[in-house]
Amino acid sequence: FFFSSRRRHTRCLSDWSSDVCSSDLVKSLLLVAILAGGFLAWALLTPFQGFASDTFVEIPRGTGTAAIAQELARQKVIQYPWQFWLAHLIQPSAKLQAGEYRFSKAASVNEVFARIARGDIYYFEFTVPEGSNIFDIAKSLEEQSVMKQDEFLRAAEDPGLIRDLAPQAKTLEGFLFPSTYRLTHATTAPELCKMMTGEPLLQYEPQRISLALISAGDRYAIASYGALALEGAWIWRWKDYIDRKFMRRYET
Repeated sequence: FFFSSRRRHTRCLSDWSSDVCSSDLVKSLLLVAILAGGFLAWALLTPFQGFASDTFVEIPRGTGTAAIAQELARQKVIQYPWQFWLAHLIQPSAKLQAGEYRFSKAASVNEVFARIARGDIYYFEFTVPEGSNIFDIAKSLEEQSVMKQDEFLRAAEDPGLIRDLAPQAKTLEGFLFPSTYRLTHATTAPELCKMMTGEPLLQYEPQRISLALISAGDRYAIASYGALALEGAWIWRWKDYIDRKFMRRYET
């Protein structure tokens, strides 16, 4: 009876100890899970901004995850490179898109990763009005801080892009299509010229009626528009104004 009672007591102690150990293990695992969740939340979900003003990050084609992470950390868009690696580890099927990205406010690593994965590329629009020549375009590019006039003019003076179309052309003058183009800070002058000469050719439709202003000397001129004809000194002043405005385009 004594030994039987002792065996029962020992079994109870063993069961109790096992329950206590299982309970401690569950608590430890739960604590680890909570700490890991907190760490992931801090690493991936906490907004960060280490830059003072708008920051632009250029990701060339073929750039790997490690290089992207290093560049983002260098530009202070994220705090540590390993945070970006971790985001990619959690989303291994995501394809990171090349291009220029603009960062203007605090963002979490998850938000930064999502933008690059969906290709939220920064661009600005540059419009070339109809009737613009290469000098007008070059001036507008510099005024809008896109690129220097000389850079564009050097590229526009190379007719290589239209050699098959116009073998005798000496520049791209007349072949730069007026349109609105999407550019980035990495867009070069040759790349812009390629965009502007890559538009499909349009069928030429000559004007049915055009205005002709003819100087007759002694500050007197004649205007002709279809069946309408006018003459006088005021026509000469009108023509003089147009001529002078046109010549001012080429003043240095």
